[in-house]
Amino acid sequence: MRLAEIERINAVSVMVGAPAWARGVGTLGGLDPVRTEVGLHLDLTAHPLMLRRRRLPGLVAATYLGAADRHCIRAEIRAQLDRFEATVNAAPRYVDGHQHVHQLPLIREELLAELDRRYRGAVPWIRSTRRAPGMGAPMPPGLRFKAALIESLGAHAMS
Repeated sequence: MRLAEIERINAVSVMVGAPAWARGVGTLGGLDPVRTEVGLHLDLTAHPLMLRRRRLPGLVAATYLGAADRHCIRAEIRAQLDRFEATVNAAPRYVDGHQHVHQLPLIREELLAELDRRYRGAVPWIRSTRRAPGMGAPMPPGLRFKAALIESLGAHAMS
């Protein structure tokens, strides 16, 4: 929050199920919404509101194999958006995902459908994990592999 207050960052992502949420939500109101965007960091692994916590590899496998429960995913997305809106008194300016879960199959479909349903005509932007060619500083091989893996899990479908 201090970095936003001194204008060193221009966006803050929040996990509405995390323990720090209740302590920190009050400080969000002090941010200038023109200078600092507040977005939902959709969390289905560390601090979901309704789902049972699960590790990322299991969630990735379940979404790609069609074994994830669509109704439970939809309910979790709605619950997190509801909590965000109720406490921030606004729609999120953007949505991204903890461990990039927002781009996984089924989760991506449910998230996009819910955002369209809620915010027709003013849908928040969705973070893309697609790497732009030639952008940024060269990465060490390990980070290049990780970035390529993350991108391969769903960036093409978010375009």
